[in-house]
Amino acid sequence: MAYRTLRDVAAALHCARDGGKLSLKIWQLAKPRHLAVLFQLHAPEGGPAALQHHRELQSKMRSADALRDIVLLLQWCAIAGIRELTIFDTGGILRDAIVHGNVYTEWPLVDGDDKLSACYSTVQVHAGGIDPPAPKTLKLRLPIDQLAMHASSFPPKHILFTRLNLLSAADDKQVALNVLNKARPAPLMPAALQAQILASATLSCLPDMLLVCGSDSETLILHGFPYWALRTVEMRCISSWRWLGRMTPTHFYDTLVQYTDAEQRFGT
Repeated sequence: MAYRTLRDVAAALHCARDGGKLSLKIWQLAKPRHLAVLFQLHAPEGGPAALQHHRELQSKMRSADALRDIVLLLQWCAIAGIRELTIFDTGGILRDAIVHGNVYTEWPLVDGDDKLSACYSTVQVHAGGIDPPAPKTLKLRLPIDQLAMHASSFPPKHILFTRLNLLSAADDKQVALNVLNKARPAPLMPAALQAQILASATLSCLPDMLLVCGSDSETLILHGFPYWALRTVEMRCISSWRWLGRMTPTHFYDTLVQYTDAEQRFGT
């Protein structure tokens, strides 16, 4: 097999750790109820003006990588039993591409005539923002052949459901501020305030685990991820995503291992 770039070589070597397949050992690990993933798509600003074109190309390439990884994450979450997945990028590029673009044509969706024979997960897409669109429901095919297992041993199709939330920096402070303004002058208890913020941000519960992908520095930077969603979250930085350009089964498995090994989950 010929590799076109050094990034292809690096990704192939990284996937070789698990053969490019999702390990069945994930069913022996604890799973977060809600997984959030932050994709850092923009290259850092500054430097010579001649690098601006290179930054734009890099941002477009990262966006394409992230859109492909969202499909993988939805499939892996359904297989592992994670019921909610939140995708965040600062500018809302991924949200707009999924809500207003044609990315669904590239997703492995189940056709109407194939629903009875294919193993699929029901995905309900919720987009945040100032004027969020109505939720959209999809049938996403699951790669059972990539699990080296017989389809009859897989959990029943009707229990496979994943909620996909698409957030941007517009869902950070502005969401909490809008809820507080509507609540005045009557004070809100913390539990009631949290419930209203979650409803305004289209989330059903707070994230339990946060993955930060594509950071250009060793410091963990959240790039505008909603502060109100960090109260009980465990964090993990996947710095290799920046040069691999993809999420691998090893990344997902190691995330569940870290979540399982956490003795106390008091968040940040």
